[in-house]
Amino acid sequence: MGSEMAQRLEANAGTLSPRARLVVMRMAWTVLDPSRPSKREPCLYFGGWEHLALLFPDLAPLSAKRAVLRALTEAEAAGYIKREGHAHRRSRQVYRLTY
Repeated sequence: MGSEMAQRLEANAGTLSPRARLVVMRMAWTVLDPSRPSKREPCLYFGGWEHLALLFPDLAPLSAKRAVLRALTEAEAAGYIKREGHAHRRSRQVYRLTY
């Protein structure tokens, strides 16, 4: 899972801040690679911010959530991820890795 996407990110993530790069790298290792056959759609991350906040154990939970949301905003502005649909009250935001 995700080794192909992680290699792509490693080669192209020079413009991201260290936190944003770490968050997108975690997302890359979680998604399915496009070259692997599967019933699920590849390159989609739907693990939620909680999974990404585990990258920052030294931060309080609210601070970790803010750090993740800032990193996601930066990665989206840089074109590494794209939102798919909208998050609702009981559903998570889904992101497509685009690099």
